Amino acid sequence: KEMMHNPIVEGTVFRQEWIRWARRPKWKDFSEFVLYIDPSWKSKKTNDTKAAKLWGKCGTSLWHLRAFVRKATVAEMVRWCYDRYEEYCLASITAGVFRTSDIASVSLPVRFVMEASFMQDILLDEFTTEGNIRGYQLPITGDTRKKPDKFQRIEAVSPLWERGFVFYDADQKDDPDMQAGIEQLLAFEKGMSGNDDAPDADEGAIWMLQRNTRQQIYSPR
Repeated sequence: KEMMHNPIVEGTVFRQEWIRWARRPKWKDFSEFVLYIDPSWKSKKTNDTKAAKLWGKCGTSLWHLRAFVRKATVAEMVRWCYDRYEEYCLASITAGVFRTSDIASVSLPVRFVMEASFMQDILLDEFTTEGNIRGYQLPITGDTRKKPDKFQRIEAVSPLWERGFVFYDADQKDDPDMQAGIEQLLAFEKGMSGNDDAPDADEGAIWMLQRNTRQQIYSPR
């Protein structure tokens, strides 16, 4: 259905009223972070958006903190990933968690994950190049799970939104990438022809955040 104030056509899985904006907890209050990267190289011509999503876990709540959802070069996406890492580092420095000199060696609860099929030399070379410029390398791991059907995976996490476990950082409400990701999420439905890289990255990040500490907070459909 068409939203009155937002030109978003809802699909069959997610609803506008499930998008909950709230004031983000302090960085130090999160137990872990996942930045999930979906370069979408093997996509259709009409589906070439790159997506990278930073999610955090605070208690039983899942927070969508930052989004990169746009048609862009790999280098641009890589720079964004490094910038988000340093944003967290600087916030931690301000809070007195560690010193500026530790930025290249500190062990942070931020995991960088990419679908294993995208872990190709040319993409990793971009990360290495940017890392050489900045003086440190981001530890990127591959999502090696045998993924079920994309629609089934994303539909399976939708109850987290419905039951109020997912929050969006209110400071990012006007961010165009965050809004682009929400538009993809709300339009998501089986057999859709539009972009679905953003909700795919959301599912990947959430799966990683919950992999070690599964919360039985919803029943599978």
